[in-house]
Amino acid sequence: MYHRLRHIGLTFLSLVMLTILPLHANAAWTSGISLSSSYSAAIPTSSGLADQESLPFRSQAAVQIDMAPLSLRIGSVTFGGELWLKYTSRSIYWGNTFYRPFWAIGPAASIHIQINDSIGLQVAGTALFCWYDPAQQAFAAIDVMAAPTFRLGSMVHNVFELTSPIRFEFRNQILAVQVGIGLRWYYNISQAMDDATQMRSR
Repeated sequence: MYHRLRHIGLTFLSLVMLTILPLHANAAWTSGISLSSSYSAAIPTSSGLADQESLPFRSQAAVQIDMAPLSLRIGSVTFGGELWLKYTSRSIYWGNTFYRPFWAIGPAASIHIQINDSIGLQVAGTALFCWYDPAQQAFAAIDVMAAPTFRLGSMVHNVFELTSPIRFEFRNQILAVQVGIGLRWYYNISQAMDDATQMRSR
C-alpha cells in the first residue's frame, strides 16, 4: 500500500511540473526546509481499540523536518516535492497503558500559495513508512497538512517564514490530529543564478 501510494504521488507531481514549466517563462526554482513541533491528539478510530479506551484521545508530541530540495514557483504558487521525517513521542500513561513512540519518513507533494506579501497557505500530503521505537514493527500511515505561513523577512535570496501546521495522520486504528508551530526557510535558486550571470557579464 505504502509503495503504491508513493509511486502514484511522485508520478503525479512529476507530470504536473513537466506540464506547467514550459508554459511559464518566469518560472523559478527554489530549495528549502522547515522544522516544526506539534501537539498530537491520538483518537481511536476502530471499535475494538475505542472499546478498550477510557479516554477519548491520548496526548503525544511530534517533531518534524520537511525538506524540499527542489520546488517550482510560478507566480504566487509553488509546487514542491518534499521528504518528511517525523518523530512522535510516547503518549502520557493512563492506568498502565500508553501509545508507543515511533519514527516516520516519506516523500510528500506540496502546494504553497502566497496570498499577499505577508501571508501564504501550504497544503501537502504523503504516505509515510513508520516504525516503532525501540521495537522494529513497521506500518504505513497517510498524512495530510494545511499550514498558514507568515513571512518574517528576507535577506538576499533567502526567505524566512513562521508556520502553523495542522496535520491529520491516519495510522494503525488511530486518527492523530496535530497542531504545531514551526519555521520555514527557502532559497531562490533561479534568482541567485540570474544575479550571478549578470555579475559575470558586467
